[in-house]
Amino acid sequence: MVINDATYLLDESLANLKKIHDVESKMANEAEWNAMNDEERQRETDTLSEATRSVRSWLIMGDDTMDMFGYLTKDVPKPFYLDPLGDRVASMLNHNLSEV
Repeated sequence: MVINDATYLLDESLANLKKIHDVESKMANEAEWNAMNDEERQRETDTLSEATRSVRSWLIMGDDTMDMFGYLTKDVPKPFYLDPLGDRVASMLNHNLSEV
């Protein structure tokens, strides 16, 4: 469960960081931003605020999850590198590294 949580939290964080980047890019492009009506700008601003809050939450939970994973593996690491957990841990770490 910790492995799945870590992967989920990273994926959600990265997806919301992409949203933040997209909205900030629109805001930086004055011509594109001014071409939007008030409703569209408000929707984009709301998206930015929601994504920012979400990223903070996901990253805090992700940090806590990885702390828990470290705690679980510190004193008794052997089960985490033997089958079947070893493959899952390696897959999680590879996925997380490739996403960052």
